[in-house]
Amino acid sequence: MSPTDEALVGVVIMTHGPAGTDMVATLSRLLGAAAVEGFVAIEVKIGEPKAEVSVDLADAVRRADRGAGVLVCCDLHGSTPANCAVELMRTRLPEHDIAVISGVSLPMLMKLATGQRTGTTPAGLAKAAVDTAIRSTRVEGERER
Repeated sequence: MSPTDEALVGVVIMTHGPAGTDMVATLSRLLGAAAVEGFVAIEVKIGEPKAEVSVDLADAVRRADRGAGVLVCCDLHGSTPANCAVELMRTRLPEHDIAVISGVSLPMLMKLATGQRTGTTPAGLAKAAVDTAIRSTRVEGERER
């Protein structure tokens, strides 16, 4: 990062299988490559050892960090990838400000790609992404109350 660049919160998307990579590719097609700057997707293979997941995640966090920390978005709460992310957040990479959310979705990632990722923290960005996911989840055809 050059001295004139503004620090940006990076985003790591970690999913079982290629869903995260596919969502980032979709965002890139819809919004352009610049919108997904600082996004890194990790495909976790079923049965992949926890130690390998942790190493891959730490590498992805280092690649995604643009000076303001990293938001790690996992697909499944309580899974090995999500547990590795929480462990990394709490103990393993103190030089990076990390927040973790589970239940990653395309609306959530759309918010992250189009929202302000400078002048904020990973935790602040996590709250905005989760709020967007909650608002965009609904049963179609029901009247709003």
